[in-house]
Amino acid sequence: MSNASLNGLIYEKLEEQVAAIQAQLTRPVFQQYAELLKMHHEGQVMFSDSEGIEELLIEKANDISAANEYAAFMESNIIDEAKAVTYLTSELRSCFTVEAAIQQFSKSGAISFSYDWYFHYDSGINFFKEQFSYPIILEPRYLNHELPPDHYDGFGKGPDFSAVWPDCAELIEKEEEDNDLLNLGSHLMMFYQYQSRLFLHKAIREIDEAGELSFIKKEPFIFYIAEHDCEEMTLYVK
Repeated sequence: MSNASLNGLIYEKLEEQVAAIQAQLTRPVFQQYAELLKMHHEGQVMFSDSEGIEELLIEKANDISAANEYAAFMESNIIDEAKAVTYLTSELRSCFTVEAAIQQFSKSGAISFSYDWYFHYDSGINFFKEQFSYPIILEPRYLNHELPPDHYDGFGKGPDFSAVWPDCAELIEKEEEDNDLLNLGSHLMMFYQYQSRLFLHKAIREIDEAGELSFIKKEPFIFYIAEHDCEEMTLYVK
């Protein structure tokens, strides 16, 4: 399969992940509580503090008028794709053109963008050694489990995501109970993180098509992305 075909498939998988998270977030809150109540009855989910939890879940599941603040937040915080791609393209250029990074790229076989936490917007680039083979990961999984222990070959500065991850801290704090029970805050942060992967894919493609990745010697060269200590996903193939 050509790199163009692979990248098309990778982008489709990234889109599917974003759509799945968005669909979960936009479901009426009472429906999500009804599902949680059913799982509680079936013993599929446990609560550290179960006192009064049955009554609370029933109350929430019956409150059909409850507003979905997370869906409202997404509607009022739509990221402009063109601006996001332009921003991330600029960020990547500033990261990739550092002499130390160019030298690392020239002797590497893959990299992984890694970020720690939603409200820590900076990221890093993990460089992987050239002599190993690196898989295409279309469904997120832990890459380290299948690579030699000495595959790592250096670290560099990655893009800053502050312009594409809206500040949702106030909402998450305000809706603390729903966050504790439904993880809506985590899903909201994940939505913007995964959406930014779509923009980052396009930014890398733009730089690649402009011939600005000529310092990369090995092909195929794999770009991965992951939150720190979480599953890896292939982002782009050069």
